[in-house]
Amino acid sequence: MCLSRMLGSISCVISLNLMFVHAEELGDWRLELLKEQGFSTDTEALEKLQKEQAHSLEGFEQAITQLGSEKFKEREDAQKKIELMGKNALPAIRDKQNSDDPEVRFRLKQIVQVYEAEGRWKKDDLLKQAIASLLLERQQKELVDAPQDLFVEFFNKAAPSLKNEYRHFRYEGMDGSVVDGVAHLKNVGVESDQRLLLDSKKITGKAEFPDTFRIEVKLGAQPGGEGISHIGLSIGNVRSLFHPGYRTGAFRLERIDNKIQIKQNADMGFDPPTNKLLLMSIDVKRQPNGDVALDVTVNDGKKRFNTHQLIKAADIGKLDTISLDRSGNSGGDALFDDLIVDMKNR
Repeated sequence: MCLSRMLGSISCVISLNLMFVHAEELGDWRLELLKEQGFSTDTEALEKLQKEQAHSLEGFEQAITQLGSEKFKEREDAQKKIELMGKNALPAIRDKQNSDDPEVRFRLKQIVQVYEAEGRWKKDDLLKQAIASLLLERQQKELVDAPQDLFVEFFNKAAPSLKNEYRHFRYEGMDGSVVDGVAHLKNVGVESDQRLLLDSKKITGKAEFPDTFRIEVKLGAQPGGEGISHIGLSIGNVRSLFHPGYRTGAFRLERIDNKIQIKQNADMGFDPPTNKLLLMSIDVKRQPNGDVALDVTVNDGKKRFNTHQLIKAADIGKLDTISLDRSGNSGGDALFDDLIVDMKNR
């Protein structure tokens, strides 16, 4: 090999390594997750991991075919086999959900509901996605901090104050912090909103989030202020919120700008506990006329609240921000962890 070509190859490797160092400094969730799980981020190691993960899906295609069998037992056996493959099978399942066979579509929907009972994205699923996307980027020699279809924040970088930006977020309110892997929006003793905001432009490169996307976040609150303080998740100008520790939670949807309630306080069917992180997920879908459908779920691990609401375009406005919210003049800190924004809504 001539010297110029050799130097060019070395330069390419150095540049690629610098890209990954830069991404790690910015908080690339994929590199952080691999490090947390004790895996190397070297390409060769990632390729080996990907091959090992693929073995868990052996027999998947045959099981999919059997889901449409004329024999009930074969259909049942195939469904159980796919369920036992675990959530690693979810990406492959979603590729099959538009099957022409209604029986296959129905059974795959049931399997997905089982997998997603405690959230769509678990660490093992995120790990698989991290490996696949990093390998793809290295093959295409793209920057690892380019806009992606999946945004993840584990809040694993401590921050004594949120008055300045936190990674990709900006803060509105008196103050907050990130301690022991959890974001705290503080009770400041006066009636005010504390908001940790994520702007679409920052993570997608576009003025708004896509017309269809999904958000998952773990959230909770310290005791105190029951029925006064509330926590929630906002999209555009609409906030989904509930009151931890308060009887039945009093879930509602309201505008941020004027606090007008779009959905008045509703019984969640359980009392959301304090000092515990619950899972809130919101599926967002912009309609052709500009209105937005929100499918909101709150899960405490045992019981589940769900509501579907169609929000007028004039109420929700642009889908340009997502925020983690706390309001109220009493009570403990609001707590947030593991925020995931799925812009493909796989």
